[in-house]
Amino acid sequence: MNIRISRVSEGFRFFPYPPDYENGRTNNGGIDLVREPHRLDEITELSAVPSLRRIIADMRGPDSPFMTLGIEAGPRDEFFDGYLEFAFRDAALNTENNYRELIGSFCDWVSREYPEFAESIGASFVAELQHFHLHGIPHGDRVTLWFHTMNKEACDQLLRILARFLLLIHPRPKKQAMQRAAGRSAC
Repeated sequence: MNIRISRVSEGFRFFPYPPDYENGRTNNGGIDLVREPHRLDEITELSAVPSLRRIIADMRGPDSPFMTLGIEAGPRDEFFDGYLEFAFRDAALNTENNYRELIGSFCDWVSREYPEFAESIGASFVAELQHFHLHGIPHGDRVTLWFHTMNKEACDQLLRILARFLLLIHPRPKKQAMQRAAGRSAC
């Protein structure tokens, strides 16, 4: 299983970003759910897939190393497509290498846990990396995971698998492991 990863230069570079209601869009803008968790229900896109509200709530929770930056999901051309955009809260972890390791670990985990679906899961995602600023301060890279599924039910299952990995399984990023090792050697 493999997920294509590329670096992009198009897209937002600053978070939070302003609302977008042009051409019938319902985007209420970037909402910093770490700072303002009470605004979760303002994200209209969460109604598109049953598990999205819970996934976003968990990713902004106190035990999560992540912050969500954007979500969209819905029917397009007889498929169900969208994206989940997120970053590590710790700017020092927002490197291309950490995201490549995270996505590679996800691929390995899916291949072990869901071998019969691994190829289709891998083919359902494309990852894009881009530098961004958080509240006007450079925060490293963010990742956008684009997904493409047959229908809403398949999308829901795919996002639940991704969330399980991100919130329960994923390996610790290098910075944290190095800090722990340095702390042990200093004793």
